[in-house]
Amino acid sequence: MNRALKTTRIDRFLDQPNARTFTQLQRQLQRSSVAQSRLMQLNTLHRMMDAGAYEEVLAECDSLFADFCLSPRFHFLRGQAAIQTGNAQLADEARALSQECLYWLCELGDGTFESPYQITYLSDISDILGAFRLKKRHQEAVEGPNGRLDVVTLHDGTEIWFDVQNLLN
Repeated sequence: MNRALKTTRIDRFLDQPNARTFTQLQRQLQRSSVAQSRLMQLNTLHRMMDAGAYEEVLAECDSLFADFCLSPRFHFLRGQAAIQTGNAQLADEARALSQECLYWLCELGDGTFESPYQITYLSDISDILGAFRLKKRHQEAVEGPNGRLDVVTLHDGTEIWFDVQNLLN
């Protein structure tokens, strides 16, 4: 995808966060081969954080922002690095973006088989479960009527469904 077009879509979502701008940006990211090829870098950010390389995390986040702009985990890591470097303004921005992304992920589905959460990144599953303080017992991929789904079974037997048809990983 053209970098300028992607930036325009990101700006549109940031200026007017709603279901339409979120899903438009989500679809554009899912079609982007660049985003597809850079997904392993989220794990790299985790390793850099663990090593205490906070300035490097922030620099890497700047270059990855367009590909991970809808990832609550990405913004969380960015915010934690900002806290460690004393950048309170960036930490607040990252926290707000993480919450905004998580909100729209949860708003665009209810986790049932009929209306699964429409996730963008595999890490979204853990982020959604964490937001509701839910612990998974089992997770499995299944073929649904409209494509691939992941179903997470909780310890009490409750099932939570995720649409992974267009997952970026």
